[in-house]
Amino acid sequence: MKILIFVLLLAATSLHASVSISGSAASFMLAETQNSFHPSTTVAEEFQPQYGKTFRIKFLEIPIQDVHVVDSAGADPKVRKHFFIKKNGQKWIRFFVHPESEELYAKLIERYGVAGEYVAAATASTRTVLAWPENDPEDLIFLKLSLAKRQSDLGRIVPGWEVRRSVGVSATALETPKEVWQEHGASIISDFAGAYVDASEGLSFYVDTNQQNVSEHGLIARDASFLNDFPNDLMVPLFSLFHDPGNGKKPKIFELWEKRHIENGISFSDFISLYLFKPFLDLNSYMLFRQGIVGEFHAQNVVVVLDRKTGAIKHFYHRDTGSMKVDLLLRWSHGLGVKALRSQTPLEDFKFERARTAFEDHLNDYLYGWVFVNAYQDVILKYAPDTKLETIRKNLLRMALDKVREELPLRNSAPQNSIYNHVMAYYSENPPKRIRTLSSSQFSERKIRNFISRREREEQTMVLPEAWRFKFSKLPALTEYGIVYLDQANVLKMALHASANLDEIRFKKATCRQVLAQ
Repeated sequence: MKILIFVLLLAATSLHASVSISGSAASFMLAETQNSFHPSTTVAEEFQPQYGKTFRIKFLEIPIQDVHVVDSAGADPKVRKHFFIKKNGQKWIRFFVHPESEELYAKLIERYGVAGEYVAAATASTRTVLAWPENDPEDLIFLKLSLAKRQSDLGRIVPGWEVRRSVGVSATALETPKEVWQEHGASIISDFAGAYVDASEGLSFYVDTNQQNVSEHGLIARDASFLNDFPNDLMVPLFSLFHDPGNGKKPKIFELWEKRHIENGISFSDFISLYLFKPFLDLNSYMLFRQGIVGEFHAQNVVVVLDRKTGAIKHFYHRDTGSMKVDLLLRWSHGLGVKALRSQTPLEDFKFERARTAFEDHLNDYLYGWVFVNAYQDVILKYAPDTKLETIRKNLLRMALDKVREELPLRNSAPQNSIYNHVMAYYSENPPKRIRTLSSSQFSERKIRNFISRREREEQTMVLPEAWRFKFSKLPALTEYGIVYLDQANVLKMALHASANLDEIRFKKATCRQVLAQ
């Protein structure tokens, strides 16, 4: 073990001449530079991950009431102290600024001043860095910072909605103990807190053709403690298994396949099904089919834990909760809480309805498309030239449908030919076993109608399965998930709550400066 760590540190030193981090963090960051997907970018080379350089990032100290702050109340206290601080008995945050964004945040820098600096190194995602105080390289935190540059013609600032989604999904996952996630074989790397500036600051930057210039943007603080969860195993991003190192060496995935091929004559397509797809579906089934959380499964967002001796996948980690979607109906069907998923615009923030199609789409577009077509097709055909990529795709979707049928069995419905249709049938057959309704005796019908009308105007309502109607003896019904009602067309709908503390149920003015937990 000591020899292996020493070799990794030597390799890390060659890539990161000024990096003094060690152990699992060093080996992980070495693997982060092995991403073969390099977007077109206007970011300077010194801040791009493939060049393996460190740089300094400044931070401002800002009173918590001066910015929008979202807090999951999670993460180790040692990690939280990087972001939350106290001064004069008051709560402040550290607002970290990427060097490429200092011009964007010049007004804030002038107003609050620079309070200090951290050392940072870019991860595979350029705007996400591993950072630490210069005098303590073992005191680590990941930071997703607004990057006021374009990559693949997309602006790389972190919009306010991404902060809300990242922390909200993380808070939802934190409601389940860490031990439960580890027992089931997959975990979510928590984006435990974030902050963004108000639109009134006028600091706009382009994002994409849909959002255009966005004025609410900031940063996300990500827990780094997962790096210590499996000290005896190897933790790397999924893409590193397909990285072609050259110099006569083969990508890790082909070294593992050749051993199986020599022993059993197994094709590369079948090996991928057994080695990658089966554990992916098995170990992630709790997250997908019990928790209703769907990630973007491209190989940059997925981290794997490998047995050092056999190379077998033991655990999956999912990062970038800002790209995740949440199946609200599935969570309600399983009786799971939703407090952390309330916001002024929950449909946009958490993509409840998109989650119905995201599972199949993300397997096809990301786990298959990103790895086997967009980034590593040439590598795969170089080392396994007889491979039919379409066979790999069909195997994945067939295995996924089988897994859905196993995890979400239907009692009465006919067999469904797609994951989406199967899940919709499952909704109809499995309304919530228990619906906790809140007393409405203190509320006038007028106030309830006004609330529903307002959420309809704000497009914050969603259709419920018609089969769920019999669960409600009286409508409208106030539930912890939202207010259930019949619209003018007699369609069963839910007006979604807008506040983490259900202020709007008491019909007080909701605040957009929400803090999920103090």
